[in-house]
Amino acid sequence: MLEDHAVHGHLSFEHIPLGDLLLFIAFYYVFFLPSYGTNLPAGLFSPGIIMGIAYGNIAFTILTDDNYLGFTHIDNIMKRKLMCLGCCGIISAYVRLKYSVCVILLEIFQDWEMILPMFWCAIVANTVAD
Repeated sequence: MLEDHAVHGHLSFEHIPLGDLLLFIAFYYVFFLPSYGTNLPAGLFSPGIIMGIAYGNIAFTILTDDNYLGFTHIDNIMKRKLMCLGCCGIISAYVRLKYSVCVILLEIFQDWEMILPMFWCAIVANTVAD
């Protein structure tokens, strides 16, 4: 129950500047690498979710900001979906599990209409990572 609230708390719809998001990704990635390289179960799932949410937020900012692409017909529901796909892509790329990651993330985000896009995202991420 507690982890569920932590993940859903990051799925906010407030605007975060792109520079802040990129700085967050850079710092989080630097601190994530030592835990990934230890080959110990040091908690790789939560950092993947956090980085995936940030990547989805970056994709949404690029799509909707007037300085970049500036699409105005994209709503906040699409932002949540992009964050789900970001999480799926990041985690399935370094865990190398397609089906299990999709099922776990579908249970976390409880967005069952994302099942096919998540599977495609996991397949593409796993293929690119290989």
